[in-house]
Amino acid sequence: GGKRRIANNVKEHFWMVTPRTKKATVESWFAGLAGERPLSVLAKRVPIINKKEEIFGHICEAQVPLARAVWFIKMTATYSISTKKNRSASDLAQEWTPAVVSYMKDLLVRLPRSGDLCGSRDEGYGPLLSSQSAADTRK
Repeated sequence: GGKRRIANNVKEHFWMVTPRTKKATVESWFAGLAGERPLSVLAKRVPIINKKEEIFGHICEAQVPLARAVWFIKMTATYSISTKKNRSASDLAQEWTPAVVSYMKDLLVRLPRSGDLCGSRDEGYGPLLSSQSAADTRK
């Protein structure tokens, strides 16, 4: 009994993001993650996004600090472990590695082109690499 009950309690703190989920709801949660909202508050209702590449997109667009982004990815892994029996750390590594590599390749392609790593609008933080400095690095 005890283990099963714990798993059910873990699942209560997650909600599935589907195409019907309001975009503003997801954006608001990630804004809280990027901001000062305590993780203990965010942990009460963590969004679950099936496509890992989309997770990185949300993290990047919201400019989530690295430590808080890692926390979110760990929460996502916790959910994954709680929903599948006999899940190991190596299974998770095999699942996440291609997604991370794919997203990093995409970022590397975008960097010299525009400096806009998130592939979205400029949020006032300026380009990470201007076209002039990109030209300078190629000389």
